[in-house]
Amino acid sequence: STMVSAPVANASASIDYTDFGEDFHEEMLESKNPVRKWFHNSKNSLVLKTVKKYRPKGGKIVDLGCGTVNWITEKLPVKGVDVNEKMLEKAKKEGRLASFKVAKVQKSGINGGSADIVVISEVLEHLPPNAVPGVLTEIARILVPGGTLILSTPNLAAWTNRELLLRGHSPQQSPARCI
Repeated sequence: STMVSAPVANASASIDYTDFGEDFHEEMLESKNPVRKWFHNSKNSLVLKTVKKYRPKGGKIVDLGCGTVNWITEKLPVKGVDVNEKMLEKAKKEGRLASFKVAKVQKSGINGGSADIVVISEVLEHLPPNAVPGVLTEIARILVPGGTLILSTPNLAAWTNRELLLRGHSPQQSPARCI
């Protein structure tokens, strides 16, 4: 697969995430850019640590926009939701997903009140702003009462995003947006 390494110059340009290869996230983890490599590996480690801390015994986990679920380094019962079927199939084959649904995060198809933890890491910033309320409603719908949401987004003021802006690129529309 080919990693997308050039930012999208036109902020209104659309990126089709379903076209990304199944190895896109692994390429971030093994990046020759030491800051990018550190960022993605550290983020994944933090997500796993947080899931383990807040997951009740036998608790069910849903990862929305999961890609290949690279934060999982041990067997956990995770149901993944993503629009990229190639990534989901790879994660399932490699034992990082118990099951998956090919769907948009705002219409996951997951049963209501069925997840003790919902993870949505580095996803919201790739959606149009008007989609975010629907995603938050979907998260509230699928979480059990008192469930835990683990959500992360990049810092738009980070130096890497400032550099993209100075070069005329939109950090929110670029797959190379993250460090």
